[in-house]
Amino acid sequence: MVRVLVVVLGLLLVGGTSALGTGDPSSPGDGKLETPDTLLPGEPSPPPAEWLWQFAQEVEAQRDREVQAGLQEKLARRQREMGKRRQHLEQFRLLKLLELLDLEENQEEKFIRAFSRIRREISEVDYRRQEVVGRLARTLGEESPDQRELDRLIGEVIQINEEKQKLGQEFLRESRGYLTAVQAAKFVIFQERFEYELLEKVKQFEERTQRRRKQGDTTGTP
Repeated sequence: MVRVLVVVLGLLLVGGTSALGTGDPSSPGDGKLETPDTLLPGEPSPPPAEWLWQFAQEVEAQRDREVQAGLQEKLARRQREMGKRRQHLEQFRLLKLLELLDLEENQEEKFIRAFSRIRREISEVDYRRQEVVGRLARTLGEESPDQRELDRLIGEVIQINEEKQKLGQEFLRESRGYLTAVQAAKFVIFQERFEYELLEKVKQFEERTQRRRKQGDTTGTP
């Protein structure tokens, strides 16, 4: 705010001819600062401190709005990117499952339809859970966290977790109508290990990348 006020004063004192006028009676300006109050003839112009402060506040508020808009756009762009990554991950998950289960033609159509539906529902539940956890983190970060609000949010997380577990159980019971015992067992094991093994692969990739960077830095050192 102080920096904005200094800039405004500089513009008015050095280059602000449009606001101060030129002092020439023929000029559109009258040589005085345009303030909200009308001065009596011959009355000296008071220091426009209040007017300058209000103007500086407006400039600061506009800058805050622009920053907020930029953050919102950045968040929206990140959410779109995350949505695309999630979609690619789900496609990869389905392809690996089809490869693992080796379904017959009459099984494959039923499985793809049911699995795609259940994954959409689970994704929606995960999104709701992320929102609640975000509110929980913000509430916990307050100077004096509301204990009742924390309890309410924790209860909501528990309820969402139970809902997600219920969706998985319903799909497994439904799939037993067209999957063999061996295929159902493979599916259960895959679901338990898929994300863990995927995270392990990502971790290994990051470690290899860091080693290559360190080797490159060492090689490039004179």
